[in-house]
Amino acid sequence: MLKPEITKEEFGVLNDDQKKYYVANTEGDKYNADMNKILAAAEEAREHKDRAIQSKIAKDTLVADLTKEKEDALKEKGDFEGLYNIEVARGLEKDTTITDLTGKLDNVGVADALKASKSAIMAELVEGGKNVGLESYLEKRIKTVKVGETVHTVVTDIFGKDTTTTVDELKKEILEMPDFQSVLKGRGSSGGGAGGGGGLGSSDKYEAAFNPATRDVAVQKELLAKDPALFKKLQDKSLANRKRS
Repeated sequence: MLKPEITKEEFGVLNDDQKKYYVANTEGDKYNADMNKILAAAEEAREHKDRAIQSKIAKDTLVADLTKEKEDALKEKGDFEGLYNIEVARGLEKDTTITDLTGKLDNVGVADALKASKSAIMAELVEGGKNVGLESYLEKRIKTVKVGETVHTVVTDIFGKDTTTTVDELKKEILEMPDFQSVLKGRGSSGGGAGGGGGLGSSDKYEAAFNPATRDVAVQKELLAKDPALFKKLQDKSLANRKRS
C-alpha cells in the first residue's frame, strides 16, 4: 500500500516501480508520495485504454467490411453453402454478444456503486464536495466488487492490488497528504480560486490544472495548444512550488 509519507528505511525496501512514486523531503530523512507522478500514471493508463478501444473499433469495422465483401462474392457465385456458414458464424457471434451484455448489466451496478463511493468520500472531505485531483487519486485507490448480490468497496494500493485498508483508514491517509491540504474542508482558502469551492474562471481553471491537488492533464494540454507561453509560466511555477514544499 502506498503511504502518503514514509521513512528513509521504508523507502529503501521498496522496489523500483514503487520508488518512482516518491520524492525526498527537504531534510532527506523522509519521502512523500508524488501526486504528479501518481496522477500522470493514471492518465497514461486511461490513454492506453482509449487507444485499445479505438483499435478494437477499427478491427471490428475491418472484419465487417471483409465479411460483406466475401458475402457479396458468394452471392455472385451462388455458393449457398458458403452463405450458410456465414449465417451460422453470425448466430454464434450473436449468442456471445448476449452473454457479454448480461455480464455488462451486472457491471453497471458495480460501476454505479464505485461512483457513489467516490462521491461520498469527496463530499465528506473536500470543499464543494468535488475535486478533480482527489477523484483521480480515488480511481487508483478504490474499486467495487460484487459478491453474491452485495457490492463491496475495496481499497487497493496505487498498483491496483487489494489491501486490508478500510475506507475510513483511506480517508485518514488523505487527510494527512500534503497535496490535498488546500482543498480539504476547513483547511483551504475561502476565495473562489483553485482551492475554493466557487466556480473557476478561465485563468483560475488553468492555475488549478497545475496544482498537484487539482491536477488536470486535459486542461494542461488545452492550454499548451492555446497559449504555450502561459503553459510554460504555470509549469515553471508549479515546479518551483514543488521544490519549496
